[in-house]
Amino acid sequence: MSYQTYRFLHLLGMILLFLSLGGVIIQAKLGGKSGRAMLVAGHGTGLLVVLVAGFGMLAKGGELGLPGWVIAKLVVWLVLGGITVAIKRKAEAAGMWYTTVVGLGLVAVVMGVYKPL
Repeated sequence: MSYQTYRFLHLLGMILLFLSLGGVIIQAKLGGKSGRAMLVAGHGTGLLVVLVAGFGMLAKGGELGLPGWVIAKLVVWLVLGGITVAIKRKAEAAGMWYTTVVGLGLVAVVMGVYKPL
C-alpha cells in the first residue's frame, strides 16, 4: 500500500477512536449501558487501525528505528487504550476525561506533524 493509503487509514482510525471515546464519556456520565458493546468495539478497532497504519506510514517513510516522536505517540496510544476503564470507574469526572482525551489527541497530532523529538 502507498504512504497516502496508510495515512488515510491512520486518520480514519483516529476518527473512530475519538468518536468512540466521546461516546464512552457521555455514556459513563449518563449512566447508560445501551450501545456499550458498539463503543468498545469501535474503540478497539480504532486503536488497531491507528497502530497498523501508523507503522505502515513509518515503514513507507523510510524512518530507521523508533524516533522519540514515535515513542511519544505510542505512549499516547497506550493511555488512550486503557482510559476507558478509568472513565467507567470515575464517571463523575466526565469533564476532566473529555479534556484529557482532547489533550492526548493534541499531543499525538503535534508529535506526528512537527516530529519535535
